[in-house]
Amino acid sequence: MTKNIFFYFLLLAPLTLLSQIVWDSLPVFPGNSRSAASTFVVGNTAFVMGGFDCNSYKKTCYSYTDGDTAWKFLADMTGMPRDLAAGFVLNNKIYLGTGHGPALYSRDFWQYDPVFDYWIQKADFGGSPRHSSTGFAANNTGYIGFGTDTSGYPQQDFWSYDAAANAWTQKNDFPSTERRQAATFSIGNDAYIVGGDARNTYLKDCWLYDATNDTWTQKADFGGTARYGAVGFVLNNMGHVGLGYDTTFAYQADIWAYNPAANTWTNVGNYPGGARSGAVAFSVGSGAYIGMGYDGGCRKSFYGMKINGATALYSSLFSLQNVRLYPNPATTSLTFELTKSAQNQLFIYNSVGKLLQTYKFEGSQFVLERGNLPAATYYYQLSGFGEKGSFVFL
Repeated sequence: MTKNIFFYFLLLAPLTLLSQIVWDSLPVFPGNSRSAASTFVVGNTAFVMGGFDCNSYKKTCYSYTDGDTAWKFLADMTGMPRDLAAGFVLNNKIYLGTGHGPALYSRDFWQYDPVFDYWIQKADFGGSPRHSSTGFAANNTGYIGFGTDTSGYPQQDFWSYDAAANAWTQKNDFPSTERRQAATFSIGNDAYIVGGDARNTYLKDCWLYDATNDTWTQKADFGGTARYGAVGFVLNNMGHVGLGYDTTFAYQADIWAYNPAANTWTNVGNYPGGARSGAVAFSVGSGAYIGMGYDGGCRKSFYGMKINGATALYSSLFSLQNVRLYPNPATTSLTFELTKSAQNQLFIYNSVGKLLQTYKFEGSQFVLERGNLPAATYYYQLSGFGEKGSFVFL
């Protein structure tokens, strides 16, 4: 009876997590359906700019302020219409450039002032003309890197932008595989990039950029399949990555949350708007919103992901402060790394609550060999720390 009660609680954790997530729709987006647009947040207002509507490249721009009943029309982007652009926000101004449009590759760069609804051209991006790059801000400095340039191949160079000097500086090259259409999110001054496409090899690695020291640190791989064209956003102080086009050559709708303290990924369900790539995502108010994108056709609907009144519970379900699992998902073996040495019992359950395996060990590390376990999601309890969670064998 005790084991059944435990397993009910163990299964209840992810189910409770999903029950805490509430999806609702935004006011109807007034523009055309589109994919590969750019999005930014200034204060409590989100901005959606450009994109491709499956017929032509766009330069139209719109804003949505949390709690409003409608989107607002803004001044068109100056310069060419484009999709697959990159940029960032500095000092409450939006910086946008590079991208793909009538010119297949571009490096022009622009500043948008939300107060005056006005565009000003800035110094061209420091690298080669390109599209499908990744941009973010950290330590009051903008960064753009990666993308496909005039060579036709993805790149791994990385550049910083000083708004006061209106100047670009080349930084250390990214230390791993070159890529395009990687997802990104920032928690404070910590910027992460996830996945992307490297010459038709889809990726799932996750990296943290230290802007102070110009260094990269690899973190736990993204929990879903390798993919490009995914979205990234932050909700409840955790990074989220989802959607995109993956190694099965299919559009995806799954969303995964990243806990930086535990360096773990947890699946938090599927986007209700359906599988797609090239969507946009932003966080304003108490929610995160995902919309637009491409699934064989261009889309315009937006849905908001909110936590239903229990953010502490949402956070606690990701809180593995005493144990780290890697790699997760795994193929042949999975390592449990503990914060201190202890006597432990490890219980492994399948998805219907059947106890499959029990192990006793002492120390700070245990390697679980897959053996004959089929590909599936499994649940565990670690008695010494009271930790519980899940892992995947592929």
